[in-house]
Amino acid sequence: NRPVPKPAPDAPPPKTTPYQDFLNVPVVEQLLAAGPDAQIRFEATDSYESRTYRDVTVQQRFSITPVASSSSKSGNHPVELAVTVERVRIAGESMSRWLIVRYQPVDSVK
Repeated sequence: NRPVPKPAPDAPPPKTTPYQDFLNVPVVEQLLAAGPDAQIRFEATDSYESRTYRDVTVQQRFSITPVASSSSKSGNHPVELAVTVERVRIAGESMSRWLIVRYQPVDSVK
């Protein structure tokens, strides 16, 4: 292994991948901190809009509660998440599919 050289003080920050950017989104960080054994609870469907049979938008709320442990980074506080999904047909495909188009903490949904 070669040591990684330190960047020059005036160098721009290193580029991140889209996946790294996704992992750095605050709500994603909270979900990851909740851990793989977290309890996920459906709270409610806040909206349902059907423009056509294949063009549907649904917004739902979920509560994600980490399993109580001494090593839990987020304590035992639930993460409340609003998820918006759309059923759309992608160009070049014959079948519609559900896509997550937005996810955000419930307290930022107005």
